[in-house]
Amino acid sequence: MIRTEEIDRGKVEQMEIRQLDKETYAGRKFTARYETKGYYDLRPTERGFEMEYVPFEAPAERSFDDVFFGDWLEEPVAFGAFEGWAGTTASASAISVFLTPQAAKEESAPC
Repeated sequence: MIRTEEIDRGKVEQMEIRQLDKETYAGRKFTARYETKGYYDLRPTERGFEMEYVPFEAPAERSFDDVFFGDWLEEPVAFGAFEGWAGTTASASAISVFLTPQAAKEESAPC
């Protein structure tokens, strides 16, 4: 269990980061929102493919819908940020992180 403190306009709120129970959250829908400054363009070549980063003129907001613990994930693990962790009726914040053991290995591998 990891506890963090968030400072918001002079007010300190305590939050708890904890692993989400798969049986409780599996199948629940959520919308992921993020901001991006560009994308990677993949093009086929004679030797395989090449990848080039293409920046946008200005940062763009994107979003997509998904479900917690989707069937396409291998051994998914999810974490949530909860406010009011002292009580049993904590409400989940919009912050969640998904990692799979395979994804963690791939992130550290060179391209």
